[in-house]
Amino acid sequence: MTESGIPEVGTKAPAFDLPAYPEGKFKLSQFKGKQNVVLYFYPKDATPGCTTESCEFRDHSAAFAAKDAVIIGISPDTEKAQTKFKNKFTLPFTLLADAENKGAEAYGVWVEKSMYGTTYMGVARTTFVIGPDGTVVRVLRRVKPEEHAAQVLEALAELEACTEADVEAGVEDDESQAIYAGPAAATPTADSRPLPGQAEEGASVRPCNAIRKRSPTT
Repeated sequence: MTESGIPEVGTKAPAFDLPAYPEGKFKLSQFKGKQNVVLYFYPKDATPGCTTESCEFRDHSAAFAAKDAVIIGISPDTEKAQTKFKNKFTLPFTLLADAENKGAEAYGVWVEKSMYGTTYMGVARTTFVIGPDGTVVRVLRRVKPEEHAAQVLEALAELEACTEADVEAGVEDDESQAIYAGPAAATPTADSRPLPGQAEEGASVRPCNAIRKRSPTT
């Protein structure tokens, strides 16, 4: 966990059991060993930003399926509100009703916010990509609703490329499922710099290994 309580890349994703629409109940463990999970926390159903974000995930749902990833939306709304939101915008994925904020607290995204001089508690818009082994492989914080789905697809594509590179290089499965940070941010990060002890030029470590060993949360 980071100081803010957000799970770090490379750690086990916190487990939870929440009401889901339309399934009834949801457990993160049901996808272990099967698929990548894109878990996106959003503040409130039917608000402009959350509607945009959710509809973009909807519009890219086929691309996520092609990456063997399941999309899960989670907000502090009631099951009734989730049902209405899902049906109104024809969202083809599961929505979780986190009315008691258990999921948000477990992932460190239930935070103090402020607006017009008033402070209140709410969800920080954050997305977690969780690998088939149940490990957090990417954390995207302070995301913008517009084009966020494409950003997550880019992360999945890079994860796929790293996995294929590991297979070609003969890296063991347990190592290939280790820490992964996803695509580099727009500005230079530690992932783009040599690791301690490596020379500036001629380093033999592959980019995927560097990403796994140095994986700042963005």
